[in-house]
Amino acid sequence: MRINAIRKIALDARPLENPINGIGRYFREILRQIVEQTDWELILLTTRPLADNQFDPDRVTVLQTGKIAGSTFVGFQLRAAKLVSDLNIDLYFSPRHHLPWGLKCPQIVTVHDLAWVD
Repeated sequence: MRINAIRKIALDARPLENPINGIGRYFREILRQIVEQTDWELILLTTRPLADNQFDPDRVTVLQTGKIAGSTFVGFQLRAAKLVSDLNIDLYFSPRHHLPWGLKCPQIVTVHDLAWVD
């Protein structure tokens, strides 16, 4: 996919839900740059309200995925993939090492370290 063909991207915004930590700060700055340097429509996917939502609502939409069977993780994985498909997303970006299962669009994932791998 060519970069100039991108119009709508979905992003895993869960790092902005809680008090902002390292990944949240990284992600917030990436979002600022995307907003400043592109005309893309951004869809932030979350499981809860954002602790840090300072983005222009005309460009940035926040969608909460909710829980399935009491699991925020499973709920996010299943609903995020469905939303990406339903909304005709051009690109999916995760600032964490998780991608929703079954995505059919191009994806970018950030792996900050491998400390979680034994």
